[in-house]
Amino acid sequence: AGCTPDGHVYINYGLVKKLEQNDEMLFGVLAHEIAHYMLKHTLMHIYKTLKREKTNNIAAGVAVLGMGVGSMAAASGGYYDPNTPQRYQDVLDGAKKSTTMFHYRYGRDEELEADIIAYRFLEWIGIDPANYIKSLGLIDLDNLTGAGEKDSDHPSTAFRVELLRQLKPFGR
Repeated sequence: AGCTPDGHVYINYGLVKKLEQNDEMLFGVLAHEIAHYMLKHTLMHIYKTLKREKTNNIAAGVAVLGMGVGSMAAASGGYYDPNTPQRYQDVLDGAKKSTTMFHYRYGRDEELEADIIAYRFLEWIGIDPANYIKSLGLIDLDNLTGAGEKDSDHPSTAFRVELLRQLKPFGR
């Protein structure tokens, strides 16, 4: 499942099957994605991505400038490396790739925030939030995305489940 910056939520049939076509579990996943939209996680992430892209481009420009100065100094000594233009391009491409890999990945805190909102929303509309907790186990993001690993944007399923189990019901 995923949510776009303009609020479109997408699910695939594989997810529906994995959740045993259980509407209440599916509502939990949809509530999680809607929470990302309502909390403007995607828009905040676009801002962070653009900021990172600007920083990467500045760093790449400084690196290429330094490489150019070095090439000019080498050329004045009679040395010319025909691979220099490709090296400049590799630095610029690396900056772009670094930004592209960062696109649309939420942080762990944003995932947990969306989990809590989904849990509370289900509770509010009268659906047992345990269904959402069960859906997390069935989806098994740990195997799909490497959740919980050092550079993953998702906390481990075990951590998410335990956090949600610690929530106290409304009004108690």
